[in-house]
Amino acid sequence: MEKRAIWIVVVILIMCSAYYWVVIDGSRVDTMVGLDTSDKNLKGDVNEAVELWDRLDLRLKGTSKHVSTLQDSTRMHYKAYDSKVDSIDNAFDKVSFSIEQMNEVLSGRISRLNDDLEALSEEVSSMKRSTNNNFTKLNKTLDAINSDIKKIEAKLLEEFGEDD
Repeated sequence: MEKRAIWIVVVILIMCSAYYWVVIDGSRVDTMVGLDTSDKNLKGDVNEAVELWDRLDLRLKGTSKHVSTLQDSTRMHYKAYDSKVDSIDNAFDKVSFSIEQMNEVLSGRISRLNDDLEALSEEVSSMKRSTNNNFTKLNKTLDAINSDIKKIEAKLLEEFGEDD
């Protein structure tokens, strides 16, 4: 009976093992095969994602190099622009200074010209007054001479009579 009990236990163990091997292990193997296929698909997706990531990384590196080149050229343009603006500012300062100097010179000349015109006007007025005085004296002298001539004519007429 002991042998029989051992045999029964051994048979039950063999049947459980066979059941495990056929049913449970088969489904586990099927699940593992499915997981392997899924892993291959996922591995492809991961590889594809990694490849896309690498492409994006390369694009970003290229873009960053392009942006860096653009920044460098922009900095150079700014430096050139600043130097040109400085030279233009200097030129404008020189022109402004020259205009201010010319304005001062012309203002001085205009002031002197006004003074000269006033002096000339005063001289003309003075000459006009003296000419008017001389003209008045001449007119008085002429009147006196005319009056003397008339007196002389009247005396001559009285003394000698009329000469016709």
